[in-house]
Amino acid sequence: MRQTADLSPLADAQGHLRILTIDARAALRKAIAEVTATTADEVPRREVIAFKRAVLQNLASLATAVLIDDDYCYPDCMDVIPKGVGVLFPAEESDYERAGTNELEYKERIGWNEADVMKAKPHGVKFLVHYR
Repeated sequence: MRQTADLSPLADAQGHLRILTIDARAALRKAIAEVTATTADEVPRREVIAFKRAVLQNLASLATAVLIDDDYCYPDCMDVIPKGVGVLFPAEESDYERAGTNELEYKERIGWNEADVMKAKPHGVKFLVHYR
C-alpha cells in the first residue's frame, strides 16, 4: 500500500497552501547588485541575509509555509519564522547548467545530503521539475 505524505503542517485549517518562496539565491544577488551598482560576486552575504530576514519578518505570518534556502536562510533566518509556519527546503541549486540548446538541466545540491536535511527538520523538500 502506498503511503501519502501529511501536508497539514504546510496548510491552513481548510487545507489551503499559502507558501512564501524566499529560496532565490543567485538571482537575488544579481538583483541586489543592479541596485547597488556592483557585481553579484561583490554583494556581501550579510546584505542577502538582511533582505531575506526583512521579507520573512514582514510576510511569513501571512503564509502557511515558507520555502527557504540553506545558503542564506538556514540557520540565519530561522528565528524570524513564526511558530506554526511550515518550512520547506529546495533540493536543487539556484543556478542551472545548460543542457543543449536553450534548455536548463536540474543541478542537485552538492554537500547537502539527507542527514543535513533531517538535522534541519523541514516539513518538506521542494523538487523543481522543468517541463516542456
